[in-house]
Amino acid sequence: MQKFSVITSLNQKYYDDVGYKMVKSFLEFWPEDIDLYIYSEEKINLGVKSERVKVIDLFEAQPTLKEFIARARKRPDAHLLQSSLKKGAIRFSYKSFAIVDGGLNLSADYIIWHDADMVTHKKVDAHFLDSLISENKYSVYLGRKNTYTETGFLIFNTTLPVNK
Repeated sequence: MQKFSVITSLNQKYYDDVGYKMVKSFLEFWPEDIDLYIYSEEKINLGVKSERVKVIDLFEAQPTLKEFIARARKRPDAHLLQSSLKKGAIRFSYKSFAIVDGGLNLSADYIIWHDADMVTHKKVDAHFLDSLISENKYSVYLGRKNTYTETGFLIFNTTLPVNK
């Protein structure tokens, strides 16, 4: 069992636009013993080959996501659910379902959510990651004052009973 695994979600268009930079920087700066799991609702063609990067079919892993999206698209405010920052239930459902699946099914003590548009600029080491976690805390996030919580980087402790 790995101590840490990193997850993200994206489709081919998002990979081609920005995601490739995240994958490239992950491979360059993250420890060799940490894998990246990309959840995608479609088959994607990555520009890199690495045993550390694995693609998971999000609709196959979480079939209720398709049902959720279909129900949401029938609502009168469906356009907001697709695009709004505040009401973007469809927009952010891919992320939520990927986090749930990773937390329940990946073999790691800690699951790190890493937005697909974030780029790592310098070496990430085990000491830094260990400084962010606590054995008795379920989640870690980057807090910001007077604005939205930063949810582009989250850590979940899958060893705690609350994870189930």
